[in-house]
Amino acid sequence: MGWGSGSELMHSVCRELQKRGVSEENRRVFYEVLVPAMWDRDWDTESDCYDDDPVLLQYFKDTFPEWFEEE
Repeated sequence: MGWGSGSELMHSVCRELQKRGVSEENRRVFYEVLVPAMWDRDWDTESDCYDDDPVLLQYFKDTFPEWFEEE
């Protein structure tokens, strides 16, 4: 993915899922599939999207708690 294009895609996806009223449970499942697929395309700006959806942020916290540990 080009610089920032992965985050732009995730911003759009998060907005649209919430706008359409997709449940938190279904959004979580969607992110569990989408995030690894985006990583396979070199997405590395996850932190740009922490504020897009609390469900996405919780997915990252549950999956990678070390990212959120204070030093």
